[in-house]
Amino acid sequence: MKVSTIVPVSLCFFSILSANYYLFSSTKSNIDRYHNFPPFRIEDATKSGGLGNLLDNDSETVWIKKLPSSADWDFFLEMKLSHFWDGVVFSPRNFTSLGWKACKGQTLPPFEAKLLLRESINVDKELRMPNDKLITVYRFGKENETKTEFPIQKYLNLKSEKNYPSGISILTVEVKLMDVDSTNNCFSEIILSEK
Repeated sequence: MKVSTIVPVSLCFFSILSANYYLFSSTKSNIDRYHNFPPFRIEDATKSGGLGNLLDNDSETVWIKKLPSSADWDFFLEMKLSHFWDGVVFSPRNFTSLGWKACKGQTLPPFEAKLLLRESINVDKELRMPNDKLITVYRFGKENETKTEFPIQKYLNLKSEKNYPSGISILTVEVKLMDVDSTNNCFSEIILSEK
């Protein structure tokens, strides 16, 4: 073989090898990140910014309501799929509670939280917004509390499913702060717990 043939072929081979290694390593790290932070929708009707801080398991990062809401809620968070694939069927998750933590040095503001089951649709086949089913409403109004936990297990009646997305939902929390003039309109974490 000529040198003029070997050099381009070798260069092409090492380029493909390098590109595949980069693709594999970056995909693996993104998959690991997906388990902690799935790409679900979050929306802040107050446009205050920092809403993703409520799901990062870091009490030092916070969401502070800075502006009035443009909707009848302040924000919503799509938290987690109601089921997981166990290799045979889609098994329901065993959710136990929904918890809120106040910002450091503050107490929880009065708020209302709606727990919704948001229809998990196949976006390749459906050209519409998913339907929501209201499960329960939690109203918090205690004073001088830095955290609260609301048991949700009794409100969920999930069963195993064979076909995605039939019967599978995204647990969604929609929150409205009740006192617009409060100096404590701040959360550090919202936690969906499961066994």
